[in-house]
Amino acid sequence: MTVRLVLGVDAGGTSTRALLASATGETLGTGRAGGANQRSSTGSVADSLVTAISGALGDRDPASVGAAVVGVAGAAAAGRPWAQAALAEASERVGLPAPPRLATDIAIAYAGGSPARRGSVLLAGTGAVAAAVSDGEVTHRSDGYGWLLGDTGSAVWLGLQAVRRSLEGLDGRGPATALLDAVVIALAPPGSGVDVAQALIAATDQLRPAELGRLAPAVGEAADRGDAVARALVDEAAGALLASLDAVRRAAGEQGVPVVGGSVLTGAGPVADAVRRGIVERYGAAPAVVRDAAAGATVMALRSLTGAPVTSDVHRRLTGGLP
Repeated sequence: MTVRLVLGVDAGGTSTRALLASATGETLGTGRAGGANQRSSTGSVADSLVTAISGALGDRDPASVGAAVVGVAGAAAAGRPWAQAALAEASERVGLPAPPRLATDIAIAYAGGSPARRGSVLLAGTGAVAAAVSDGEVTHRSDGYGWLLGDTGSAVWLGLQAVRRSLEGLDGRGPATALLDAVVIALAPPGSGVDVAQALIAATDQLRPAELGRLAPAVGEAADRGDAVARALVDEAAGALLASLDAVRRAAGEQGVPVVGGSVLTGAGPVADAVRRGIVERYGAAPAVVRDAAAGATVMALRSLTGAPVTSDVHRRLTGGLP
């Protein structure tokens, strides 16, 4: 008799991670590959999926996989056709019994933080979005509009605002800020003989938007040192993120403990601290934290395989959570 296993994949813009597990939540294998986002990754999306899934399977028969879920960044609506085509190709090449279920990165992130079938999630990393999720589908969302139109409170937003506020302080439109030194060191080290403002313009012109996110920690560090401009940015970021979460919870009628994820909210820093305080004040409980989105996809696969809820113990085993 073939043992039925479950497979989950988190296919992001930077990397692709796969996790193979038993029906009782034990991790049996993991795999990793390059990014799998057609807009921001280089190389073939199908190749990345094949590499990661094959790594997780190891020597096991692909036919032993009873259910698989792949969360793909950029696979909502307009991006769905290319993601489905890549999944079908990868599935055939690996030899899976059937193409994996395609899910959004939001849905698998939520499942990585909570075993409940429905609830709310707030993500702030490169981008920022709040969503209500039910049975693996996003039912309501707030923000997540990209760096040009939104993503307020994300790492990219914080980095972009750091550059803008530094320039405002430099030319007198705003107060001077310690952020200027950090921005100059990161983007346009002195010594080139070029005007600082012009050097920053030239440097940012060469960056992809996502690269601005590397300035986000400097905002938190300056705020911790008492810089008023950085402190105001932290307050604005936290307020916007909490407002997005409030909006989706209100629209969906959610009352449970929310899930938070993304580098801005899971690491140390004043934005994470402010958001967590705000969640406790609003909802009376600390948020659950996404530890592993690939494990979240595996949680969804297990739910699909058994047709039953995933217990807290099994969820904890899959996601590496502590008792």
